[in-house]
Parts: sequence; structure tokens; C-alpha cells
Amino acid sequence: MLTCIEDNLKRRILLPYLTAHFWWMGHDDEPMCNWTVWCTQNVLLTTFLMPWSEEMSSKLAAPVHAFTGDAPLFLPENTSDTVVALQAILHKTAESCDYFLKDYGNDGCCEEGAQYYRHAGLCLYGAMTVPNTVTGGHFASLFQWDKVKNIAAYILNVHVDDKYYFNFADCSPIAGRAGVREYLFGRATGQEDLCLFAAKDFQAGQGQLITDEVNGENLFYRMQTVFYYEELMHRDTSATLPHRDVYYPSVGLFLVHSATMHLAVKAGDNADSHNHNDTGSVTLYKNGHPILVDIGVETYTQKTFSPRRYEIWTMQSGYHNLPAICGTDQKDGEEYRAGNVVTELTGTEPSISMELAAAYPDAGAIVPGLTYSRKVTLKKPSNTVVLEDHTNAQDVILNFITYEKPVFLSDGKLSIGEASASFEEADLLAIETLPITDARLKTAWDHDLYRIRLKGNDAGFRLTIQ
Repeated sequence: MLTCIEDNLKRRILLPYLTAHFWWMGHDDEPMCNWTVWCTQNVLLTTFLMPWSEEMSSKLAAPVHAFTGDAPLFLPENTSDTVVALQAILHKTAESCDYFLKDYGNDGCCEEGAQYYRHAGLCLYGAMTVPNTVTGGHFASLFQWDKVKNIAAYILNVHVDDKYYFNFADCSPIAGRAGVREYLFGRATGQEDLCLFAAKDFQAGQGQLITDEVNGENLFYRMQTVFYYEELMHRDTSATLPHRDVYYPSVGLFLVHSATMHLAVKAGDNADSHNHNDTGSVTLYKNGHPILVDIGVETYTQKTFSPRRYEIWTMQSGYHNLPAICGTDQKDGEEYRAGNVVTELTGTEPSISMELAAAYPDAGAIVPGLTYSRKVTLKKPSNTVVLEDHTNAQDVILNFITYEKPVFLSDGKLSIGEASASFEEADLLAIETLPITDARLKTAWDHDLYRIRLKGNDAGFRLTIQ
């Protein structure tokens, strides 16, 4: 039986890995995504969790030498076949990690969102910790790189409260409980607050052995949880874990908090991995409850990853907290981006402002010299969010997606769940129900969502939420 397992691992994983190139391995400036470190981690686990027989080593030696050429690994002539194979795998996996890291800003922001952090940042941890373990700590210093530490801390910064995360792109607002992997990444990078967060969330989830679909599929993750279960469940988590105000310039993600309000604003562009056309969109929670939301993504289909992706309603800017200008929505692509982004994180009124006209090329063709600026401010002393738009376009419809059904109170006033909202220089067109029927969306939203549609009637618009 063991021989059969070894043979299949060699034939189906190790030999193809060493002798072929797959796009996720990385090459030059080609963009990478979570597949790179996810697959790399699993190759390393396959390699170092299996017994290495002499027969296995000799069978791998020839293709390894063919792959590495005459002198890429600088091994002595009498080096065993096993060492040759293992060195080649370590060399190639390290290259893939470098290709993955090149696409991250130094701020460590995961442009794929909190849900994909589990496949990206945490798989980077796995792809680093396996070689570090088998070499007796040779790679330990890499965990102290600022970029790696920032990648680790990302999940803490995008957490809102309990089960909710700030989400964008294909990410769900319910991205899954943190647990052992986040805890170990925090420990490896020397970030006690990340360890505390992971332990708190693990305990809040009642220490489930399988916290999500991915952990359920991966036996190694299950075993990690078993080994560290007692440590996390008995850790003192009584300390307060305050939210951080953060701006991630690499993606344009602005995150600020007051005593009751949690605000996220997405600048950046419309070319993110798992992109939605959401440049300038806003997400807001009050007391940990969703007010203005990002819908997320429906169950993946062939269409999701085809040229027809943006025919899907959840991908379109009209179903984000964004305007339609002259009847047009945003386009997808790196050139359709926020400009003149200015942020202020210090003081009692953190804010972000940006110019959005470039994200609306069709509107720009209708309105020469189109301008559309947006500024969002969190006034911490009064727990108030103020959104201000200014434009030279005459035809603007403002869209706001809400979790609770909005109730129109009087001219310019709405209640949205436990929040109150007022708007100026606009008229209410409609409050639409957005049926949530897709199975994947139902895991995030337990009832229908709603879309407020406002007709702008002046060059300026102001929305205030308390």
C-alpha cells in the first residue's frame, strides 16, 4: 500500500512539479494570485510528509538533474539523490513565493479580500513554515520582513465584529472564523494582537475542528487544529482588542472606526483579482451590524470567469454604493480607477477623497471634461459618517445597498435598521428589493437586500448617517 502511495505521489505530483511549468508557479512579471502559494504549500506538504525510500529518490534524481541543468543548486558530486530532489523542490517553491510576493504592496493588503486571505496569506505562511521547519529554522528571519508581517495582520484589520468582515471583490462579508493558522502566523511574525484575535475568534466559534469548507478538505489543517486546540481554547482572551484605522495604498482600501461606526471605502482601480467594478464604494457597519453593504458574489459558474463576467449583476457598479452617471456604470480594467486620492487618518475626523470620473469612460464621452469627486468622513465624536459628492454631470442616480429595509420618514430622511440617514440635493426615486436566491449569497445574507435609488438634482450631494 505504501509503495502504491509513493508511486502515485511521485507520478502525479512531484515529477510534474519538477519537470513542467504551470502558470501558477510564476514567471517574470506575470500576475499571480492565491493559487501560487496554495499549490506551492501543498507541494511542500506532499514532499515533506511522505517517507523517502531509496527507490523514490533514484527515480526522481534523473528528471531533477534534467530540470536543474549543470549548476543551479551548487551541490557536491556525492550528494544523495534524495537531497538533490529535495533541494530542487525547495528551490522552485521559494521562487514561486517570490513571484507571489512581488504582486503585494509593502502594506500587505490582499486585493482578493478577507475570504481569500485564507488561501493567500495563510498559504504563504504554510509555504514558508514547511521549509523553515525541515531546515531547522533557516528561513525564520523571513517572518520578520515588514511585508510578511503586514500580510499576516491584514485579516485583523479588515475584521469588523464577530462574524463580519469588510468585504469587496468576490469576498463574502462572512469570511469564516479565524483559528490555528492565523494564530501561528501571528506567533511566527511576533504579533501578539493577531494571536489574541485568532484565539478570541476560535473560542467564539466554540473551537470547531472544521471552521470552513477549506479546512474540512485539508487534513493538515485539521491536524494543526488538533495539536493547538487546547492552547487556543485555554488562552486568556479577556484583553480588549481595539480596531486600527488603516489605509492600504496598494489597493486603495480605507478602514476607520469610531465607538459605534465601522467604515470602509474602496479607492484603487477595477483590475483587482476577483474584481468587481467598485471603485469609490462604501461599506458601513453600526454596532457591528451591517448598514451599507457589499453584496459579494453568487455561486461560481463558467460565466464568472469568462469575458461575460460583468454581465453578472453583483459585479456591476450599479449594485455597489456608487452612482450611475448619464445612465452608465463603471468599466473593468486598471485604467478605470480613482484619481487624486487624499487620505487623513489622524485626528477625530478621518477622511478619504478621490476623483471617480476615470472609472466612467462612457459618461466621459457624454460630458466633456467630466468630474465626479467623492469625499467620505467619519466624525468620531458624534459617530457620524458624511458622504459628499460633487460633479458637473446633470444626470446622476445614486445607489446605496442596505441590509435592512430602508423606511422613508420624511423629505430627505430615512431609517436603515438602527441607523438614521439624511440626504441633501437629491430626490428619492425608489427603494428596491434585491432578492437573495443564490445559495452562496444566502450563506452571507439571511434575507433579501435593498437598493436605495436617489436622483441627484444639483452639482453636489450629501449623505449623513448616524
